[in-house]
Amino acid sequence: MKDTPAKKLLDYAVRLLARRNYHSVQLQKKLSQKGIGSEEEIEQTISKLREYKYINDEAFIEYYIKDQLTLRPQGTRKVRTKLFEKGIHGDTVEKELAKYESTELERAKKALKKKEALLQEESPFKRKEKLFRFLISRGFTISITREALTNFSSYSHDE
Repeated sequence: MKDTPAKKLLDYAVRLLARRNYHSVQLQKKLSQKGIGSEEEIEQTISKLREYKYINDEAFIEYYIKDQLTLRPQGTRKVRTKLFEKGIHGDTVEKELAKYESTELERAKKALKKKEALLQEESPFKRKEKLFRFLISRGFTISITREALTNFSSYSHDE
């Protein structure tokens, strides 16, 4: 039996999915880069994978956001940017990120705690400046960053 481009695409996609989950946009890019088959065949392959429930974009987004926000304290803005860079955006992303906005301040404080241990020898002004830049680079908003630093500074000076 001869391997058609559609069969090769499906086999390659299943091998990729056996290693880790992909969003359909990511998988489409991977299949296109492989150079097997036409865009139409790639679309059909992705449809087939959805039908077999090998791809679930909503579950991928939910898992990715949860993983990013719990594994390493960072802001929802950074996670949104990472997903956008992967070509993943839309209402599902926004709805899922909204679930975590209430814990944004808590995550910022957690990140501060980890980072401050490395900056103990710095002057208080320099330390606060570095911590501010650190939180902004982690994707926290300016208001959350200021609030976390205000609360954190008063807490750490009391000790």
